[in-house]
Amino acid sequence: MLSALFFLILLGGCKKKGNIVPAFDNPPVGLNYTDTISLKLETLTDDSVLSSIAAYNLLGKYNDPVFGITQAGFYTQVRLTGNSVDFGTNVVLDSVILALDYQSLYGSETDPLNIKVYEISDDLYPDSSYYSNHYLNILSEIASYTFVPAINDSVSVGGEKTTPHLRIPLSSAFGQKLLNAGGTTDLENNDNFLEFMKGLYVAMDSSQTFAQGTGSIVSFDLLSAVSGLTIYYTNTDSAQQYQYTFVVNSECAKYNVFNHDYTGTEVEQAFNQTEIFDTAYNYLQGAAGLQVKINFPYIESLKNQNLLINKVELVIPVENNKIGNYPVPDNITVSKLNENGELEFLPDFLEGVTYFGGNYDEINQEYVLNISRHVQELINGKENDYGLLVKVSGASIYPNRVVLGAPNNPNKKVTLRVYYTK
Repeated sequence: MLSALFFLILLGGCKKKGNIVPAFDNPPVGLNYTDTISLKLETLTDDSVLSSIAAYNLLGKYNDPVFGITQAGFYTQVRLTGNSVDFGTNVVLDSVILALDYQSLYGSETDPLNIKVYEISDDLYPDSSYYSNHYLNILSEIASYTFVPAINDSVSVGGEKTTPHLRIPLSSAFGQKLLNAGGTTDLENNDNFLEFMKGLYVAMDSSQTFAQGTGSIVSFDLLSAVSGLTIYYTNTDSAQQYQYTFVVNSECAKYNVFNHDYTGTEVEQAFNQTEIFDTAYNYLQGAAGLQVKINFPYIESLKNQNLLINKVELVIPVENNKIGNYPVPDNITVSKLNENGELEFLPDFLEGVTYFGGNYDEINQEYVLNISRHVQELINGKENDYGLLVKVSGASIYPNRVVLGAPNNPNKKVTLRVYYTK
């Protein structure tokens, strides 16, 4: 259930002339300023994000005192490195390891994570789009493993130190299945192999619970040379141990899935808020969590006034008392909704990141976005106000969250800074 978090501030008053801000070099005579244009804000759930194009894959679970429980997992294919793979005769399995190259960690560095690895029974297609709420059917569980993320600790492999990464032992039955396929048509080429072994699902053990403020989500670089599925074995050709690695590369389909539970949190209270004027915060979260919708209900009052917009900055303060151990997103972005509810780029976004903004300002504890061209088009009647959506940049790979202010929050007030001439 979605509930509006909004407050209306009437246009008017607080008009100033003269020296406005350093952003204007040689401001024209008669430049006007207002920061009292009406805003309407809502916190909404973000049902899914396109995650099959994600640069990194996420795994983990944490319990945020403000945002509740977030959980992440991922699906991936692995592929042969050549055709007609043969492991020799009288092969004996030593072990089979799924290696995942650490990228980053969000949350606790000391809490253990209980994970599962499954072989899937559904096909994956590299040229298809997959969203973060799309779950596939499972064939069998092939691993149950507990680890503490050690993203900065080197790992010993075969007596040699290697870059920090996670090594998950998979079941001997699964390893034997791969060995038995050697020299058969199943390992003749990748088309055959992906019919034989469609892919893996790496997920949290759903039975593991976390107290508030514990748990973490780890991101991995599956395209790294360190990542892959390696089978270790011996055969009658030699007494030495052999190994073969099934790789994850750019031809593999892979994507993240996310789940959120806001039960008992202030986010849930915000959804259920009936008195909108009591709401002082909005909530933004990556990993297909939360987004904020913004409307300008009184933009009509600016039409037919022959206004030239010099600059419009959307200023969104951060509530620093609610950051805790969870770093805020480095960057947020804003897109516009069209009449069909579809997202489109703002004309300001097309001017580039330096112009558009959205980076977190640690000194002023706020995000500032330049939406001048969009507001000018609203005033000129070239665009209708179907709303803007604020999201975490890279929401398919970053679980970062942040508590934002609201138009009626006197200390953390969301505003439009509008500079204009008549």
